[in-house]
Order: sequence, then structure tokens, then C-alpha cells
Amino acid sequence: MKQLLYLSLIGIILVACKKESLQGNTKIMEGKWKWISSTEVKWNYATDNFDVTEIPSSNYPDEYFLEFERRGKVKYFKNNEIDEEYRIVFDRFEQGCNELTMDCFRFHILLNNNKKNTLTGVANQDTIECNDTNLPVSEISEIHYYVHNYVHIN
Repeated sequence: MKQLLYLSLIGIILVACKKESLQGNTKIMEGKWKWISSTEVKWNYATDNFDVTEIPSSNYPDEYFLEFERRGKVKYFKNNEIDEEYRIVFDRFEQGCNELTMDCFRFHILLNNNKKNTLTGVANQDTIECNDTNLPVSEISEIHYYVHNYVHIN
């Protein structure tokens, strides 16, 4: 009876801790990425258009980083200290950001395998653009959102 309980417990732990290691095309995300800017997009009711504003990271005193580990984790850093850490599960990873560009990938990651906590964007070997929520600029609504830009540093 105890053996059955132990086997059940081990099985639950293995299933609950699902994460995906970076392999194949997803290896493009491996490494540390530095936040360099954000693009603010706001709906302007007067012009019936979106207003777009570039916000450089130099406007803020802190430095922010993402680090994707080969073993299936992402860490959010603020000033080289871990701010948050998650297991990653790819809900989607597709080649081609649009019909003209096939050298990048669109991704949708479930952080800790949670459908309500996600990281979505595009990536190539040099840059990641995503909806990171760890940054000082992160409001998201239907009429106001940010696209955060990272560069690969190692």
C-alpha cells in the first residue's frame, strides 16, 4: 500500500512539474537578453489611429534581463538579481514572423504551465520582442499595450 502511495506521489510530481528543454528551433532563445527599449502603442480616439512611441531603457535607472536556460526555465532579472523564475512550456513556436520573414519565430509560452501567465512574442538570433510584464512599462489593455525589445548578450 505504501509503495502505491509513493509511486502515485512521484507520478503527480513528474506531471505537475512539466517544462520543456530548449532543443531544435527553440534553442534560438537560449541565453541572456538585455532590455533595450519598449514600443508604446495607444489608441487615439481623436485621430482614430494608434499612436506609437519608442521608450529607451535608458529612461529608467534599472537594467532588466531575460535568461532562457537550456533545461526549460526562464529567469527575469532586475540589476543582475533574479526577480522571478518560471518553468517554460511552449504552447506555440512557429517559424516565420510574417510572410516576408522566415528567419524568426513566433512564440507563446505558458509560464509554469499556467494559461493565465504567458510570455508571447517573436524571436530571432539577435532580438526578442515580447509582452514581458517584469518591466516598469507594462500596462496591457485593448487600447494600450507595450512591445518590449531585448538584444542577445550571451
